[in-house]
Amino acid sequence: MTQPAKKTGTTAKKRRVRGSISIDEIINGAFTLASEVTLENLSMPMLAKKLDLGVTSIYWHFRSKDALIAAMTDRALQEFNAAMPTIVDEKWYSGLRTYAYAMRDIFRANPVMCDLLIMRPSANGIDNDRVTCERLESALSVLVEAGFTADDALDTYYSIVVFARALAMTERTRHLTEATVDYSAITDPGTMPILSELVNDGYPIDTTADRSFDIGVEALIDRAKRVLRATKGTRRSADGSAAARSAR
Repeated sequence: MTQPAKKTGTTAKKRRVRGSISIDEIINGAFTLASEVTLENLSMPMLAKKLDLGVTSIYWHFRSKDALIAAMTDRALQEFNAAMPTIVDEKWYSGLRTYAYAMRDIFRANPVMCDLLIMRPSANGIDNDRVTCERLESALSVLVEAGFTADDALDTYYSIVVFARALAMTERTRHLTEATVDYSAITDPGTMPILSELVNDGYPIDTTADRSFDIGVEALIDRAKRVLRATKGTRRSADGSAAARSAR
């Protein structure tokens, strides 16, 4: 009697059917995949495979990678705005300092967010969002209340923001390119005695060193304090002159 043939192999895993995945699930998967392969290398077929879908299921919700990235950018901006602290009235300079370090830490912890909001050539949504503008207005009101003129308040705020973003961009670029420099191999004690001594002493020759960030933030805050003192001095002089004229 002929024996029935034995089944061999494993049953093929079925893909999820179209419409069984939400937009949020796709965006979440895109963030996870981008953190693994970078935003630039992310592709729709790659994402479909990761989510166990046919690629048409991704295109059902997002007609192109650009459309997907736009949705990811919106999500990143929402999360960034929610994570950033508010500059409070008491000790405006402490608020600015906290703000700078929070921005650095957020982008360090979320490299894909950094790619979406800073690194991409068209990443200008970070400044063109209502919530961002509301936060800016709040910061400016604190600085103006402290005595800054409106334009000095804006310059002070953006000096901190630009500095923190620049560090995030530099760190992210270095990570993406995996660029490292062995300064001990390229510094000659005979022609570069100062630099060689610093390298030998283990001093970080690095534009992204935390020490450099600390110094930069404090320098910007010190400048802001000088600007504020000058503004208050000018106002006192003007008030004094006005009072003298009134007394005549």
